[in-house]
Amino acid sequence: MNRWPEDVPELYDGTVRLRAHRDTDVPGMVEMCRDPVSNRWMDLPDPYRAADAEWFVREVIAPGWRAGTARGWAIEATNSEGVERYAGNVDIRGGPAANIGFALHPWARGRGVMARAVRLALTWSFAEAAIESVSWLAQVGNVASLRVAWATGFSFNATLPRQLGPPPLSDAWLGTVVTGDQLCPRTRWLAPTVLRGESVVLRAFVEADIPRIVEACSDLRTRRWLTSMPSPYTEESARAYLHSMPVEESSARRVVWCIADRASDLLLANIAIFDLAGEDPSSGEVGYWTHPDARGRGVMTEALRLVVDHAFRHSPSRVWACSTATAGRSGKLGKRPHRQTYRLRRGRPGTAGRVARRWQLRRSVDLRHPDQRRPARPHPRAHLMRVASTLGGR
Repeated sequence: MNRWPEDVPELYDGTVRLRAHRDTDVPGMVEMCRDPVSNRWMDLPDPYRAADAEWFVREVIAPGWRAGTARGWAIEATNSEGVERYAGNVDIRGGPAANIGFALHPWARGRGVMARAVRLALTWSFAEAAIESVSWLAQVGNVASLRVAWATGFSFNATLPRQLGPPPLSDAWLGTVVTGDQLCPRTRWLAPTVLRGESVVLRAFVEADIPRIVEACSDLRTRRWLTSMPSPYTEESARAYLHSMPVEESSARRVVWCIADRASDLLLANIAIFDLAGEDPSSGEVGYWTHPDARGRGVMTEALRLVVDHAFRHSPSRVWACSTATAGRSGKLGKRPHRQTYRLRRGRPGTAGRVARRWQLRRSVDLRHPDQRRPARPHPRAHLMRVASTLGGR
């Protein structure tokens, strides 16, 4: 039988400290658990009182240490005034297949504190508590929690329906890390870099874009080319699409931009580079759609130039483009028609067996001059990037 708090190991990495909870932590715990962000993602008493914090330490944290069934620490870090203060909680429950939970005080967010705390807790648990694997669950949409899991080496496993929160239960993201894993990111997080053109800006999607997404994806012309979209396309469909983005970005599989009007920030279109985790890691496809009221204004041509130029700056030297029926936007970017035309397999989103044509664009082609046909010799380390244009914005 372990003693609490005497036998709780104190862990320190030079910046963040894990230690046993103290009575002086209670005010900070109350502040953290009354914070709107905490309340959004955790099932907490409302209002959260000092008695709730005292009960959590006395009836959850302490018995777990004594029985050896759970290990919970207070997180301590140095604030901007140079004072060490309470910053949150981290606990690892069960074993040898365990679960992790964590919460951070608002003052400590955005400083890398929680990733450090999780690494300390995992390192000790794998070495001293006979833990073999640790699972992480977070409500779908909790990107801050996903970033911590990504930063500490968790692999994303699945989205599980109806797992967390008070009824009605919310879907949850699941990740796992096992003993021997490196507690650092496994992949590059492909966050959408802000790209600015003359009339458009490419940025990350936000909740305010949902009504315009629904309008665009309910449009018959869009649906003609993007046949795999849900029908009817609702706000829940759009929200699920937005929630899929950080998972795909954190796994280096896809990066998505909202194409917005530079003056009003109104959503005009969508563009993405996807299939980045296929057989060829230097290969990807690009797809896009345009809101009906933004068609015929050159929006997609300008946006596609920005995205292709951005992709070229990250190493590909040639781009393969594939589109259904006609060259569309690809033809306006200076892509050279390839001799081969072929039929894509039936059921592929946006093509459904239609005849497709390929274009090639080398790094040295000026995107503003489609008539350029004899590009200079590519870089000796050149590799290929496929681009499949769905032509939803035609």
